[in-house]
Amino acid sequence: MVAACHTATSYFNLWLKAAGYGVVKANTLPTAGNALAIVVTFTFGVLADHFPGKRAHFIIGLCLFMMLSNIILSVWNVPKSALLFAYYISYTGSATTPILIVSFHFLPCSVKKLC
Repeated sequence: MVAACHTATSYFNLWLKAAGYGVVKANTLPTAGNALAIVVTFTFGVLADHFPGKRAHFIIGLCLFMMLSNIILSVWNVPKSALLFAYYISYTGSATTPILIVSFHFLPCSVKKLC
């Protein structure tokens, strides 16, 4: 499901612990990821409202972020900074859900038989 494709965030804490980060950093760094998710969700939501005909483009853009994250995490044999980047951009996947909900809300109005 597109809206639930950000599950790599569940393993971020485990990776931080395995990579040698302390307890404080292992608790703080994922919080920054959640803050990133809030900012991206708000930004993409506002942009999708300003450009209602381009909602599919925003969803595709967010899915491309998720694909990049999943590719980096699948390869895994990359520098530590690339893994950290991949985990952070995996938090952006939560921004697809509000745009999808709004898109499906306006779908019946585009079909004349349903309105």
